Amino acid sequence: MAKSTVSEWDVVADNNTRINGINIDENCPPSAINNAIREVMAQVKQWKDGYTDSLTGEKVYQSLTVDDIDVKGVIKVNNTAGVNGQAMISKGSSASPMWTTLGTMSSQNYDAVNITGGSVRTTGDLNVIGSLKLNNSVGGNGQVLKSVGSTLTPVWSTLGTMSAQDSNAVNITGGSITTTGTLKTNGDLNVTGLLKLDNSVGSSGQVLKSVGSTNTPTWATLGNMSNQYSNAVNITGGKITGTTINGHTVGSNSTGTKYVSTGNPSGGSDGDIWYKI
Repeated sequence: MAKSTVSEWDVVADNNTRINGINIDENCPPSAINNAIREVMAQVKQWKDGYTDSLTGEKVYQSLTVDDIDVKGVIKVNNTAGVNGQAMISKGSSASPMWTTLGTMSSQNYDAVNITGGSVRTTGDLNVIGSLKLNNSVGGNGQVLKSVGSTLTPVWSTLGTMSAQDSNAVNITGGSITTTGTLKTNGDLNVTGLLKLDNSVGSSGQVLKSVGSTNTPTWATLGNMSNQYSNAVNITGGKITGTTINGHTVGSNSTGTKYVSTGNPSGGSDGDIWYKI
């Protein structure tokens, strides 16, 4: 082997009979000695500084594989030793490691570790034996952990309570029921608070009006029906709309008292409307 790089050198001295084609075997010519020494110096320098690959133009460094490294001086990465307290992290197989500042773990004792900076990540269970604090707060009794999005710290929040729960009833105090799907019940829906549609409770006296299967119901004002007796109904607002028979309208759009006779009709002809005056 030509032994053109340090990595090709042999740990057995007798096997190193040539260096980059220069004969350094027994009884080699005297001129080979100075040439070999210069080649050794060049290869050691190349091993230290790396060399430029003639085909790719990339800087190539010799690999160093050892069992133990005892460093008594400075370790540099890309000619920098980093700053006090930084750690060296890997950048993968295609880039040099780098110095970086990690979060600190301080005040560590048998039951507490304070972590400043960075984050705690787990692929398994997070088993909390003591207090769970957010922004140095453990929240109030009964509060729950509420997410506020991916860029902010969660907060402690008070939810509405569900009490008196049995096999067929749940009482909800505070909060609200919000659904983006269908709310179904096989029993009674007993609302003791406000009933909102699109965040509106409507006006006093309005009723819930369906607008079909594809839209949210609305609050609507209806006409009034009062003074209802066996033969009279007063209608205020709205209208009575009937049909037309032989040119006569059955029904009226006017308001006021509408009477229904209790007697039997007599006379008239087909298509007439019988009413009492």
